[in-house]
Amino acid sequence: MKRLHFLLSAALLTLSGCSLAGDPISTPIPADVFPTAIYQTAIALNATASANAPTATPAATATFTPQPTDTPLPTITLTPTGIPPAPRARIYVAAPGPMSKIVSPLQVRMEVVAGENHLVDIGLYGEDGRLIARELQRAQSEPPTAAYITTEIRFHIRAVELGRLEIVTRDLSGRIESLSNTFLLLQPVGESLINPPPPPFERAVFFAPEAKAIISGGVLHIEGAFWPLNDSQPVLIDIQEEGGRVMLTKLLVLQGDTFVSFSVDIPYQVLKPTPVRITIHQNDARIDGVIYLFSQLLTLAP
Repeated sequence: MKRLHFLLSAALLTLSGCSLAGDPISTPIPADVFPTAIYQTAIALNATASANAPTATPAATATFTPQPTDTPLPTITLTPTGIPPAPRARIYVAAPGPMSKIVSPLQVRMEVVAGENHLVDIGLYGEDGRLIARELQRAQSEPPTAAYITTEIRFHIRAVELGRLEIVTRDLSGRIESLSNTFLLLQPVGESLINPPPPPFERAVFFAPEAKAIISGGVLHIEGAFWPLNDSQPVLIDIQEEGGRVMLTKLLVLQGDTFVSFSVDIPYQVLKPTPVRITIHQNDARIDGVIYLFSQLLTLAP
């Protein structure tokens, strides 16, 4: 009991020590709290004396203050061009990717927007342009929904050679609507090594005119963009009648490793409204023939 009285006295002296020294007290302890403060101080001093050593200070509990929540900015999906995005590819070969090493059989997976005849022409060509294998698949979906197609193509070659997998869709008149080629390295023996596919975008887009537009005045103004497959071959724009005859052709020299914009005026003459298909395409420098084609329908009026 005497010990407690001593500690209480010490606590009083401790709490009043600041005022005795003449230092101002910024916040006085209220009267109703003062006894409790004395008691707590005495308990602390008693614990210190019993342990004969400083007690460990309990770790302070962190107080979390909720902060205002920032509204996240929309995520921007980048496309491989600074020009407005090209449409999704009508013919997208998901496997094999370009320059895959292929041993028979060739396993093909692709998405294809069907042409008017709903047939998908699949051909495998050798580096000399010969047809190695070919098959037709019927697309079971209506445009613009793409059909998912898988097929297996068996082939026989004697030596390693560059080949190309060509996919073609046509309209009811037999005109090509879309054409796409994937170059492959064909091998007679060994194991296949599949590369990833390119982005699923068309290499061409028409900004103007819109599909199925009616053009009059004798001048067809075309604006668009094209990602060249090579710099050595020109890019051609053809205007085809329903029977497939090419009415007009415009040659473009486009070079670059991205979409290159273009704007051309093509004079025309018709006596009555004439449905036509405008195509933009490019040939390959290594293998004879068209390696990419994109098209859309228009009507030319006087």
